[in-house]
Amino acid sequence: MTKPTSLGRVAAIDILRALTMYFMIFVNDLWSLQGVPKWLEHASATEDYLGFSDIIFPLFLFIVGLSIPFAIANRRKKGDSAGKIIWHIIIRSVSLMLLGFYMMNLEEITGGQVMVGRFGWELLMGAGIMLIWLDWKRTGLSQKAVYMMQGIGVAIFIFLAAFTMEVKMASRGCRFIGGEFWA
Repeated sequence: MTKPTSLGRVAAIDILRALTMYFMIFVNDLWSLQGVPKWLEHASATEDYLGFSDIIFPLFLFIVGLSIPFAIANRRKKGDSAGKIIWHIIIRSVSLMLLGFYMMNLEEITGGQVMVGRFGWELLMGAGIMLIWLDWKRTGLSQKAVYMMQGIGVAIFIFLAAFTMEVKMASRGCRFIGGEFWA
């Protein structure tokens, strides 16, 4: 059995988590390659087998489920109440969904569709992520400055959401930002 390290972490879980993240990135880029062996790809709905890509998401869910009790125990050891732990779970869940929204919509944006271009959109998304979710406690900034930085990050995300809506509605022949909701 693997024992916790001096930091209270289980090395086997950390290694499996790292491998899972590596394979998630690996299989998500397979579509861009040619000549990939069939066993690496996702099986189609009509095929009766699992490709390597098909087992990565269940592995991710397994490692998340395995990590949750350790994360909750760690928060309890720090003195967090049940309510504070639940609030943290809610905030983290909403944050991950928000990040997923922006990252998935990035695939639909091409250079001419938004005024900042695809590269600018990516940079703004990264800046918004850093401004909102950076661990500001380590920076020594005042709470007011932290709120200001996070507010800028939220403003960036609102700006990007407006342009995402514009792109989606324009593809359907509608306008959003121009004030015309139906063409």
